[in-house]
Amino acid sequence: MSSSWWRLTNLALYFVGSCQSVFLEVTCFVKTVDNRKILEQQNALIAKRLDESLAARNKLYEANRKHHLELCDMKHQIKSLQEEKAKLQEQLQTAQACKYFDPCLDIVSPMI
Repeated sequence: MSSSWWRLTNLALYFVGSCQSVFLEVTCFVKTVDNRKILEQQNALIAKRLDESLAARNKLYEANRKHHLELCDMKHQIKSLQEEKAKLQEQLQTAQACKYFDPCLDIVSPMI
């Protein structure tokens, strides 16, 4: 009886050990699956935030481009106005010079 008791005990211990091993394997598998789900969720969140940051970057780029075009247009307008001002000043100086130094006006003025 002692040898069968010993065999039964060993068999029971083997069975318990096998169950524990299977339990540990299942637990590790479940943890692996859970970790994969967490990684998938984190990857999805990263992709979402990346999309949002790219959209914000595109808006910033477009705003900078619009601002740059407006600045270029203003610089062109300023240059045109400065050229027009220079022409008008030249015309004014010519008109004033003609008014004061025109010999014809001196001859015509006394006859009036």
